[in-house]
Amino acid sequence: MLHIGTISLPSKCKDMEYSEDFVNMVKGHQGKFIGYGNPNAKILIIVPKIEDERLTTYNGNNSEQWIANIEQQVDFDDVEEFFSEGELVGDESTFNPLYPFKGQCNELQKAKDGTIICNDGTCLSWHRYQDLYSEFQWDVTDKIDFFKYTFYTIFDEELLKDAYFQDFILYQYSYPSKKHLLRHNPGKMFDMKPEWGDIEPDTKRDIFLFTRRIWDGRVAKMLVCRPYEKVSSKILKQNKQFLQIFIYNMHSGVPIDDSKVKAFVDMLASNKTSNHVLKEKMFVKLLNNIQTLIDYDYKKWAPVWVYAFQKLKEDSLFYSTAKTSRRNINSALPLFFVSSSPKIVREIASYIIKADKDYWYIFSRILDNCDFYWNERTGYNRELYVPKKTYYELMTVFEEIDNSEYRTILTGKLLWLKHQYRRNFGEKFKY
Repeated sequence: MLHIGTISLPSKCKDMEYSEDFVNMVKGHQGKFIGYGNPNAKILIIVPKIEDERLTTYNGNNSEQWIANIEQQVDFDDVEEFFSEGELVGDESTFNPLYPFKGQCNELQKAKDGTIICNDGTCLSWHRYQDLYSEFQWDVTDKIDFFKYTFYTIFDEELLKDAYFQDFILYQYSYPSKKHLLRHNPGKMFDMKPEWGDIEPDTKRDIFLFTRRIWDGRVAKMLVCRPYEKVSSKILKQNKQFLQIFIYNMHSGVPIDDSKVKAFVDMLASNKTSNHVLKEKMFVKLLNNIQTLIDYDYKKWAPVWVYAFQKLKEDSLFYSTAKTSRRNINSALPLFFVSSSPKIVREIASYIIKADKDYWYIFSRILDNCDFYWNERTGYNRELYVPKKTYYELMTVFEEIDNSEYRTILTGKLLWLKHQYRRNFGEKFKY
């Protein structure tokens, strides 16, 4: 995605190259806090200045640390672990802003009164950013690693005017108060326009969206503003939705690499992940992302789902995860029935019958959505229908079902589908 090594947006560099704009920015603001994370990323996180004694300890010579990184061409792999197996092993001398507090666990502790206690450098805001941006990276980890895909800085209007900060694609701005937001309008700072009206003194909203569009209306840049501290689950959900819409939209110009997704599938198929909860999250991430991408470009992404199916079908988590997704049954699976080869469709159909005792209900829903493939974004697509060869493959599979009631229901559904095609389009589809 994005999580993704799939999206070039938040790219992680193996051989770090520090751009001329970044080098000039660092040299031009010596003595200031420059930031943390990947200077080549295309996601910029801006937070208010916070009083934190620990961070003050490590931020004092931030610009000097960046100069050292530039001179030595320091990469992520070169940064020493700050935490190892939950134990503090680093200090001021090994701290590096390229990957701050490397190795810290993405865990939060609660006091008896329910308040959140920072855990070895992990604070609530970093935990939230990890959740937000790990959605768009294929790296699955229990560590804080969003710094590999983003650049993180503290609000400093003079610093942010530098040309370096104008070159990001996604901006995440967490404001300390509405008054601050009114005084320092980030939309104007980054030359973007509000999507639903500008920030007003009496506004009731807490989350704001700004964009910069090119001549044909496509969004070239996006800025999301939300509160820094008092953030409801509703705001966090909206925040993630805005990012999903932008990143997954094929018109955003963000290239998405299907080879990264396939590599993730291969990793899952290798059964190297023994943690069941983590593995379940990985399956959810895989299928949710592929299903979203299918809606935008089925020709490219339907084969990736089939690749995942053929690699992972023996793992019970694959089907249980796919079945719980309404979008998978109402949108993705019907798409495979109308766009994949008859052989693949027969394989998927046989698999569902074997894997699910309620297979008749699953097929009923799939076939209901094959009366010309339909999805929420594009509506009906009359180029996508069940081909005649696929129809006969499905009929063969259904006629082999032992349960006569289920067999009658499903063969009847197929006959209904055939008559729908005949009635509406005659001989056009060769039925």
